[in-house]
Amino acid sequence: MARDAVSWWIVSPRHASAVPRDGWDGPPEWCYLGTNTGQRARVAKALAFARERPVGEAVTRLAHELRQPFLDWIGEAGAKQPDPVAWWGSALASKSPLQIDLFLLVCYAELVRSWVREGQETAGCIVVVEHPWLASLLRQHLAGDPRVACRGVGWSWRARDAAAWVLKMLAAASVEALWGMKAMAAVRWTFRGTADPMDGLTGRAVLICSWIQPRCLAEPGRLADPWTGRLGEILTAHGERVKRLTPLQVPSPLLPSLRAFAPSLIVTLRHVTAGDLLRAVSSRFRLRHLRCLSRFRGWDYAILLSAEELRERGQSHVTHGRLFCAAMRRIARRYGAKVKCLIYPFENQPWEKLLCLAWREQAPHVALVGYQHTWVPPLLLPYGLGARERQIAPLPDRIVANSEWNLRALKAGGFPEETLFMGGALRHEHLHRSTNGGARDPRSAASASTQPPAVLVAFPLHKAHASRLLTDLLEEFRRPLMVNGAAEPVRFALKLHPSFPLRQFCRRPPALPPWIAWSDEPLSQSLAEADLLLYAGPTSTGWEAALSGVPVLKYQSDLLDIDAGHELDGLSIQACTRATMRGSISRFLGERARRSPPDPLLIREAFGMVDEALWRAVVRPVA
Repeated sequence: MARDAVSWWIVSPRHASAVPRDGWDGPPEWCYLGTNTGQRARVAKALAFARERPVGEAVTRLAHELRQPFLDWIGEAGAKQPDPVAWWGSALASKSPLQIDLFLLVCYAELVRSWVREGQETAGCIVVVEHPWLASLLRQHLAGDPRVACRGVGWSWRARDAAAWVLKMLAAASVEALWGMKAMAAVRWTFRGTADPMDGLTGRAVLICSWIQPRCLAEPGRLADPWTGRLGEILTAHGERVKRLTPLQVPSPLLPSLRAFAPSLIVTLRHVTAGDLLRAVSSRFRLRHLRCLSRFRGWDYAILLSAEELRERGQSHVTHGRLFCAAMRRIARRYGAKVKCLIYPFENQPWEKLLCLAWREQAPHVALVGYQHTWVPPLLLPYGLGARERQIAPLPDRIVANSEWNLRALKAGGFPEETLFMGGALRHEHLHRSTNGGARDPRSAASASTQPPAVLVAFPLHKAHASRLLTDLLEEFRRPLMVNGAAEPVRFALKLHPSFPLRQFCRRPPALPPWIAWSDEPLSQSLAEADLLLYAGPTSTGWEAALSGVPVLKYQSDLLDIDAGHELDGLSIQACTRATMRGSISRFLGERARRSPPDPLLIREAFGMVDEALWRAVVRPVA
């Protein structure tokens, strides 16, 4: 191939430094397609001679365009799978960009395809592709174009990745078997001799199923539910008999504390047998009819679908899904006659679909109610249905949204309108109870003049977005930030998502300068002490802070912005990038003036008032 004909180089991160540095018609560009922060930084050094081409905004725009066609494509694939437990328990069926990279990879592929097809004017662009299977896909479809050259993206790179996932698959079976035996033994030992929670029950109960975390046991003698708030108390006050149902996994250190709540708690893992465990660890996810389902917008994506099939086999959620479904079937058979309603936090995740599948099978009279407890951004794909999914997906009988805003988003996502209700934001009632309309009381002028400003940094649950924020924050604030003539630098409190502890976020936490520290305080307390919230999506924390009166700044990386298009009329949040982060924070903190409290009507739009009458009606059995 003639060197002067090449406009597009598609290379692996390892081969970025091998791209020619001279012979370009003008300043070349480079872009990085991937989420690995460390690898991206190494590529940036190797390609310092070229100008970076940001892709975040372009990928996000394309994602909105591809959203519904992608949902329809995956929904059509799901309709042809013969094993509903395997399919609905897979990350592929959930389509969530927080769990699986397929949607992001398809967006990357379509972006590069559009660049080459449209023949964009460029002196040359080096496209560094992190994912070996995506690189193979681009080579397969574009290598015949004389303007495209590939380096380091051959079959051997993909083969090494496949071998790694096969090894993970082999290791996963033994790891999951060991975990299952230990967890089952721990649960049986902890709850030995406790009475059946349904014994002596008069009438039929309402089950509330949600996660168990340390914050659920923060108050002595009380098992709190941060996701459904005081729903249990509301129903109990109106004569309902409320019991709790745990997820499959409960942190072992919390089991002794849970024993005190055994009379009102159904522990799911107590209903898993050794046979269930053996069948689950020996099962293998397989995507049937791959070849006839692999075409999307004219390209054959069989390579990427094969990669996702391998990844499903090498991860634990498939095993856990089968165990959870087996336990739910057994619980539904045993207790179905004593239950009239089951409520769970609705995110349309795989475990929820398996719960619906099991209870519909074994106790179809029980009303299944999903409570949409968090936010519904348009690019969080589980909140959207493909055309075929509307007919076959195991969904609850009723979905209760936490606001009119999110109710409209669920309708736009294709969920049946007759199943949708608005029950209010049980997690955010504090916004309505505040005496000043939801606004926080800013620190006094005297306090502000003697204390350094405080920035709360809220990280999302998604590791790639969280890692990018941490990397850029530490790079930008290696030097302290001084504002308003304060004698001390601005303090940064780093707040991780409660479901994303530090040991999962990074194996070796980076060294922090004295003005930056990790925070274990509850979010409400942290917000009360903050002069500014800096956050990265996807998360609803920014809206909660803004509607509490806290100044908010959104960090926008060069990744897919899952929150994009999720704006509330009357409330705007400013954004910054790595290049503008320091200046934006300095400007916000320099203003430090009392701000007008948000409109209470705006708070109700985003976080609705709790409708107790609606909840009393919604727990009635299905007709």
